[in-house]
Amino acid sequence: METFCGTTGYASPEMLACRKYLGLETDIWSLGVILYTLLCGGLPFDDDDERVMKELIFKGEYEEPEWLSEGERWWCSHRSWD
Repeated sequence: METFCGTTGYASPEMLACRKYLGLETDIWSLGVILYTLLCGGLPFDDDDERVMKELIFKGEYEEPEWLSEGERWWCSHRSWD
């Protein structure tokens, strides 16, 4: 796929970089963002400046609240399943 669609905070790095991407992998990325948001109460890559938000997504930098369980941390840190 080549078309960018959606909201920046939920978009995969490949999509934001305007590279070809697989829909399934991009959907899994977005589901991971939704899971993090449900567990933590906010987006993992969040900033008022969209440029900064994109850089956080490209770097994969996000905070894990100290109160997350070990299992919750595992789910948030795995971007794909083998």
